[in-house]
Amino acid sequence: MRASKAIQAAGLLVALVLASPLQADCRDPAQPRVDWTSCARGHLMLEQEDFTEGVFSRAVGWKANFTRANLQRANLLGADFSRAFGLTPSQLSLACGTADTKLPAGTPIPDTWPCPPETD
Repeated sequence: MRASKAIQAAGLLVALVLASPLQADCRDPAQPRVDWTSCARGHLMLEQEDFTEGVFSRAVGWKANFTRANLQRANLLGADFSRAFGLTPSQLSLACGTADTKLPAGTPIPDTWPCPPETD
């Protein structure tokens, strides 16, 4: 019985690790579900990169080209993307941000922000 519970606990631990975003070193390459909380990045070409469910909370200084980048369910809460370019309203509408998210001059805050909480 104990072995069964240990296996269940190990399986749960693996599931939790796989379900949570990957904590990134601020120099890591783009990929889905990476957590760049508080990272500062500049002068990057991130065209067509996949940032699905990435976390950019409080990220600053992202002077980067996001042309055709996938921002689906990316967390932009409190991020400073004011120096980013290539961002479109349709990309941003797939991401999650708030009025505290800094966007490039003239870029409207999407009507879809903030994102509704996820349900199971």
